[in-house]
Amino acid sequence: MKNYFLLKLTAVILVVLALPFAFFGCKDGGKRDEDNALPTPDAIIEGSTFELTPAQKEIAAEIIKNLYGAEPIDIISVFETKLPELYLYNLYSSTLEEYENGYGRIACEEADAIAELVFGNKIAFKTLKSEPLPDIYAEGDYYYIKLSDNALPEVTIESVARIQRTLAANLTESVHSVGISYDTGEALTFYFLPHENENGFIVRAILERTTN
Repeated sequence: MKNYFLLKLTAVILVVLALPFAFFGCKDGGKRDEDNALPTPDAIIEGSTFELTPAQKEIAAEIIKNLYGAEPIDIISVFETKLPELYLYNLYSSTLEEYENGYGRIACEEADAIAELVFGNKIAFKTLKSEPLPDIYAEGDYYYIKLSDNALPEVTIESVARIQRTLAANLTESVHSVGISYDTGEALTFYFLPHENENGFIVRAILERTTN
């Protein structure tokens, strides 16, 4: 009887001691899963219909205007650095007030918010200050942008079509294909992906079409 009591007591103690580790283990394990998870744009609308409204077409044209000079790229990701900075430069180089030595500045936090709205991601890698000074660079908490009065070419949207494109085997996405022309004679196709942000879409790809 004594041995039975001791065995029962030992079993109860072991269960009680094991419970906190079981609960804490689940909690820690869950946190590790979140920390190790690949970053995904969780605001992308899967399998939804996507039509550009007249207002969205105006926004798209303004975005495309500020991407003048961009190199074609099939998928714009968090690892793409030149496009967000090119966009910021075109957007601000003729509108900022001078801060010093022919440069204006905006907070990096504001720059990240703009990049996230247009491309779906913050700026991952920033151009740093160097000699000679680049047209746009980050230092401290600010982006410094060389001021210019160069006018950007006007954009005309030539065509808009909703298409299903293949990324890889058994992997497709529904995008809006927007054919545009600049008044310089250059023509490109932009892909916009639906997104739950203020604009309703993000820039997904830029494809070169023709140059007259």
